[in-house]
Amino acid sequence: MRLRNALLVASLTLLLTMMASMFGSRPAVAHPYGIIRIQSDGTIYPQTAPVQRIGDTYFLTANVTSNDYGIDIERNNTIFDGASNTVKGAGFDWGIFVGAYNVTVKNTRVEGFGQGIMVRFKYNVVIGNCITLNDAGVYITQDFRNTIVGNNISDNIEGVYLSSCEENVVTGNNIGGNEVGIYLDNAWHNTISGNNIEKNELDGIYALQGFGQWPNRIFANNIRDNGQFGIQLDGISEGNCIYHNNFINNTSGHAFPGGWNNTWFQDYPCCGNYWSNYVGDDLHNGSYQNLTGSDGIGDSPHSIYGSLTDDYPLMGMFSSFNTSLGYSVDVVSDSTMEDFTYFESNNTVTLHVSSMTAGQTRGFCRLTIPHVLLSPPYTITINGTQVSYTPIFENETLSIIYFSYGHSTTEIIIIPEFSSFLTLPLFMIATLLAATIFRRSARRRSIDGE
Repeated sequence: MRLRNALLVASLTLLLTMMASMFGSRPAVAHPYGIIRIQSDGTIYPQTAPVQRIGDTYFLTANVTSNDYGIDIERNNTIFDGASNTVKGAGFDWGIFVGAYNVTVKNTRVEGFGQGIMVRFKYNVVIGNCITLNDAGVYITQDFRNTIVGNNISDNIEGVYLSSCEENVVTGNNIGGNEVGIYLDNAWHNTISGNNIEKNELDGIYALQGFGQWPNRIFANNIRDNGQFGIQLDGISEGNCIYHNNFINNTSGHAFPGGWNNTWFQDYPCCGNYWSNYVGDDLHNGSYQNLTGSDGIGDSPHSIYGSLTDDYPLMGMFSSFNTSLGYSVDVVSDSTMEDFTYFESNNTVTLHVSSMTAGQTRGFCRLTIPHVLLSPPYTITINGTQVSYTPIFENETLSIIYFSYGHSTTEIIIIPEFSSFLTLPLFMIATLLAATIFRRSARRRSIDGE
């Protein structure tokens, strides 16, 4: 019995130690190596480098500092996991160089280099990194079909620099505090979507390119509070397609539309962008905005710069919500979207919204719903009361609907920090072990007392 209790105590102590290490600060152990290489044959150079290999995954086991180059990945089909460690440089050269195919770089803090993460080959993924204080945070040049997703990219000269490359995807990143958020230099057929591009010193996005036959698609980004323009297109920029972005409070203007054949909206019913300085009304709907009834689209075009217009400006901010089935529900609303839930079990969508401004008494939602998620006709209830909606568009695959409502208080649920996917199970196990020890000790005391 005593041995079993001792084992339980030891297990509890180990779990609590693990939890403490997760929340405590990690000691800054710097290793002044020169270049570290993951070589094409899979070996690590030098052998004393703080990199551990497990199968195709290479883990960084300590912080690394370098006076020139950082880490060179030459092996195809490789995962490099920084395990929240830092690769720190002296202001030049590159921090992590991807010189192979199908490489994933993740969970690494990269700071103080000429190029934080430099990608020269195709089919690579840069995900979940913190990239700061470099000349170029992520630099992709002369290749294609790479993905930059879910990174925090801040305080660089250019957050993301795409040079002479095509078909790359930049999505779901936080890009702020740089001089320029995203710089497109002779880059074409790239997709820039779903990013928060905020508070950059100059432009949120700057595009210098002239390949209009292969346009860049820039959509569904939050572009706000940048020190100059939200998007600036150079005089030779051609054929960029820009829509469903939220342009908010950019200092010199939301856009400087140089070049030619750039489009700032899609045909109805897809439509254009949200502009925080748009002052038009929404009393009509339809391709010509001449039918009675609101549709979430401004009745008159928005003047972007000079004679250039967005012919279908959004009356509320654009949001896109992913679902468990891999399809998205797009929402345009002048309310604050508190949360969105899609229940696959009964094909139900639930939204919680609140007023965006203190004096706002009414709001609207315009939803684009794939039929694979939820087929029409729809029943819509607001605070338990069924309301009607206006069908804006419908085809074989999707529906666009519009409805309005009066604002009321929404439910807010607050969860503790322990509820993360890893720490909550550890906490539950530790609690269970502690309870088991307590029960057994109490029972033992009871038996001894008898």
